[in-house]
Amino acid sequence: MVSDITTLLKEQMSHIDLLDSFFKDNPFALFVLDRGGDYVDVNPAYQRITGYKREEFLKLNYEKIIVKENIRQIEYYFAQALKGQVQNYDNAIIHKNGNRVETSATLVPIKVNHEVVGVYGVIRDTTSQKMMEAQLRESEQRLAVAQRIAQLGNWEWNAKTDKRIWSEQTYRIFGIRNFSFTLTRETFLSFVHEEDRAMVLKFMVDSVQGKPYDIEFRIVRLDGVTRVVHKKADVEIDHKGNLLRVFGTMQDITDRKETEELLRKSEKLAVVGQLAAGVGHEIRNPLTSIKGFLQLLQTKVTGYNKFFEIMLSELNRINSIVSEFMYLSKPQATMFQPVDVKKLIYDILPLLEAEAAMNNVQIFTTIEGAVPQLTCEENQIKQVFINLLKNAIESMPDGGKVEIEVRPQGTEYVGISVTDQGCGIPKERISKLGEPFYSTKEKGNGLGMMVTHRIIENHKGRIDIDSEVGRGTAINVILPVAYSG
Repeated sequence: MVSDITTLLKEQMSHIDLLDSFFKDNPFALFVLDRGGDYVDVNPAYQRITGYKREEFLKLNYEKIIVKENIRQIEYYFAQALKGQVQNYDNAIIHKNGNRVETSATLVPIKVNHEVVGVYGVIRDTTSQKMMEAQLRESEQRLAVAQRIAQLGNWEWNAKTDKRIWSEQTYRIFGIRNFSFTLTRETFLSFVHEEDRAMVLKFMVDSVQGKPYDIEFRIVRLDGVTRVVHKKADVEIDHKGNLLRVFGTMQDITDRKETEELLRKSEKLAVVGQLAAGVGHEIRNPLTSIKGFLQLLQTKVTGYNKFFEIMLSELNRINSIVSEFMYLSKPQATMFQPVDVKKLIYDILPLLEAEAAMNNVQIFTTIEGAVPQLTCEENQIKQVFINLLKNAIESMPDGGKVEIEVRPQGTEYVGISVTDQGCGIPKERISKLGEPFYSTKEKGNGLGMMVTHRIIENHKGRIDIDSEVGRGTAINVILPVAYSG
């Protein structure tokens, strides 16, 4: 039966010269299979793709050159073609030299008297295309990884269709996990911090007029976290001057901004240190002489005690400022030892009792659970909490309550908070605390908080400040139990 069909197919092809020319001269690889899957004929293009000669094919079944993992799938397509259905699919065949050849194939039923007697096949070599596609996918994956690491996203707006395209990293910047989320202009503006919204809208309107822009602004992500982003836009205009599209990049630069801010503070600190080194000793020496002679005069002259007390108080204030300068002027000799936090807190309370009583301030201490010992420089940590408690007391001239809470933070950290009921600190000023010469107090110089920040940083800890104007301030100091220098 098979031989009769083969003869019939050959006769059909040989008796039609036009079909014969189409078959032999076609740039696409063509072949003919009988119902059993044996080759009846192949054209020169198919021989070039596979490496086999026509005579060799006439002794082969199509399954002999198909990669093993695809055989079941191709058997299905071949069976469907024998049922009269055209089949299109991708396949891989094995070249005579053993190389893998990626192809795109079409099977067309051959019908004689309404009966399918065989199959025409059309093959196109897609190896180069598949390699390019694989390389493109790999490049896109590398680009996506690089953008995720750099927190850099890209976007595009088509001015003709009003279609907006946002990369996955752009969605991540906004804290959006659903990458199919529709991010319209209005939705985008809703993420922009309300104080920056007017500025961003202006630049967006300018871009519609064909003007590129480069701006930095704040956004509030879905999780409520405020971040700083850098958005850059360029425009594409046709030969008539009509806007075609606006496209650009968006990058989360919050970490970079914080690093720049730390660097700025460090530069200020370096300047203060240089200043301290230059003038600290020069001030302290004459200061000691003045204070000594003033105390001597106080014993010799009567009736001016009030003035003497004022002058000595101001000299002590100058000496205190110089001491803080000297702390910043050079590295301090530190000796880290285990310290009982409870004992440390109770040691400094008597030093502040008098000042607290004068301001009608009560200090309450709460120690939660078994607090581990700290490995720290005891005197420096005492200085930190003396500074914080003094600030808390001074913030309540009409009296109030200060609460000290000590609690373990897991097994590796201890948290010590100082909470007052004072005047509070405006939100925009909290980030500047710790800078030299920046203070919320009328006569403050900012050195106390700067020294406090320096000590905590040297102990690998951190300070969190939460404050509300008119309600008070809570300062939470987190210190590691074991110091690692």
